[in-house]
Amino acid sequence: MGVTLTKEIVKVDQVVGEAKTQAIVEGTLTVPNGKPDIERIISVDAVLNTDSIETNILDAHIGKVIVEGDINVNVMYVGSVEQQTQPVHFFEDDVNFSFFVKIPGIKKDMDVRVRAKIEHIQFDFDPNNPREMRVRIIV
Repeated sequence: MGVTLTKEIVKVDQVVGEAKTQAIVEGTLTVPNGKPDIERIISVDAVLNTDSIETNILDAHIGKVIVEGDINVNVMYVGSVEQQTQPVHFFEDDVNFSFFVKIPGIKKDMDVRVRAKIEHIQFDFDPNNPREMRVRIIV
């Protein structure tokens, strides 16, 4: 009874570095055609589209990684219309973001994993331009 020796190459993931950062994402949203002007904003909600996040190792020598993606913003507002049977309206739009994170020791062929979340949403609109609103989102 003999013993058979086999060799296999095993690939193991290893964490090279971690980094935390915050970015302010700003965007202007436009009320779609067919919807009334904004009289008052009731609520704004945002969802980070994790499937859209892409990374690119920009410079391995100094460890810069570009993170790009988009945030889906949902707006509920009171429309500026007289005798309206439906005063509350809704629209959604996307805001793109791009920022970099420094991770010393990263190399071009390495995988990058991003865990991102929305921490705060700030919004306003100018009554003189009721078709647009501005959002600032901290990611």
